Order: sequence, then C-alpha cells, then structure tokens
Amino acid sequence: MKIVVFLFLSAVVCELTYAAYLDDFRVTDLAIRSISDKFKKALENLKEIIKSGNATIGIPILDPFYLAHKEINAVNNIFTGTIAVANFNFDGLSTYIVRNADFKIAKWNITVDFLWPNVKGKTAYDVQGHALDKILVYGSGDL
Repeated sequence: MKIVVFLFLSAVVCELTYAAYLDDFRVTDLAIRSISDKFKKALENLKEIIKSGNATIGIPILDPFYLAHKEINAVNNIFTGTIAVANFNFDGLSTYIVRNADFKIAKWNITVDFLWPNVKGKTAYDVQGHALDKILVYGSGDL
C-alpha cells in the first residue's frame, strides 16, 4: 500500500513540477495545472449540477431546494424535543462564489471558502420541547 501511495504522489509531484516547462516554458501553466486550481474549477462546475441535477449519479435538482416535511427528534444537554418543518424552500444555492479552494495532498487537507450572495428561504415550523430540562419551549409559525 505504501508503494501505491508513493507512486501516486510521485506522479502528482512530477506533473506539478514539469507542467510549466511543457508548453513553451511558461511558468503560468504550473498555476493553471495545479491541483488546487482544478479543485476550485470542479467546485465551480458543480453549480450546473446543483441547478439541473444528474439522474445518472442520483443527484436531484437542489436549486431551488424543496422539502415537503421533515421532523427532527432532538435529545441533547441543551434541547430535548421535536422540531418539524413543512414546505421548506431554499432558493439561490447555486449562486455561490468559491473565494478559496485549497487542496493539499501531503496533509490530506481541504480548505474551501464559499460565499452565497443571495440565498432565500421560507418554511413553516413547529417546535415542542424543553431547554436545559427546565424551560418549556414551544411555538409554530412561518419564517
């Protein structure tokens, strides 16, 4: 297994090191071919899948996102009870901007910075439970 990882990392290092010299010795090609840039481009391309879905791999249309009904039973130190939402709508999930996408193979570290400039949501909710095992929490309405 260590040999496979070593060979994979060697191939990646060679690709990144010598990519700049393959096309007329342009150093800018190294940045274009870097893994982080490819990762960022893949995240940008994901916008189209969020808008239209992909039946082949089983991804539904996520923008706009709709959920008819969801009930969550929460049990923890802070809140114990039931939270229900109905007609949950989110619009604008595919309008994100990838401000930073950094993928480091050596450390298996991924850092992503998204910005959603215009996300709108609407839902009906119902909450029944207790906070800190003492305070009665209840209510329903629209958000």
